[in-house]
Amino acid sequence: MAGPRTATDRVVPATVYERREPDSAGEDGAYLTVSGQALADLDTLGVGVTLRATGLPVHTISVTTDGRSRRAPLTPVDGIGHHNFWRRDLIGALHRQCRELGATIVHGATATAVDTSPDGARLHTADGRVVDSDVLVGCDGMSSIVRGEIIVGPTGAVYDDQVVLYAHHTGIPGHTDPEPGLLSFFRHAEHTFGILDGGGTGTFWFARLTRPALPPAGVGLHPSQD
Repeated sequence: MAGPRTATDRVVPATVYERREPDSAGEDGAYLTVSGQALADLDTLGVGVTLRATGLPVHTISVTTDGRSRRAPLTPVDGIGHHNFWRRDLIGALHRQCRELGATIVHGATATAVDTSPDGARLHTADGRVVDSDVLVGCDGMSSIVRGEIIVGPTGAVYDDQVVLYAHHTGIPGHTDPEPGLLSFFRHAEHTFGILDGGGTGTFWFARLTRPALPPAGVGLHPSQD
């Protein structure tokens, strides 16, 4: 719920069962660049203004293929432009908004099974909790326990022949970003490299590589020397 409450609003008690521990913000992924439409959607959740106050506006996109470059401004949606911010800031803002709206957050609770019936749903967690609810909303990732219960057919993650690497470089002393807020893509064959000038916050880059899947040990956060 976003915006001021009125006499006709119905406040529904809600509890968020969060897999992460309270002090795991540093493990919440890297960064993301979202469109104006996505920020408008985050406004409806009450966190868009908070997120626009952090990170970096992204105003222009450049694409280079076979040595030829094209560039264009990123069109705002209802006056809201693209924005880049840390994923931990998004999760933190959502958590704070949940608490402000009266929701309870239970950390360290991993969903393991779901039972559904005409009367509602029952959630089982790894720490032995059994929770009954009228409505259950699943936000538990690609291998979603909740989705597996409510969708008939395959629901597991399928590898799409691409590995995506994200990284952030804190910057080179004395170096000035040529154009802060410029998002550049360089495409070659089946691979893509992207870079965002951070305007004093360092350089954000990613690589999308067509290749066999990484082993499980290769997934997640790793030191740059790896």
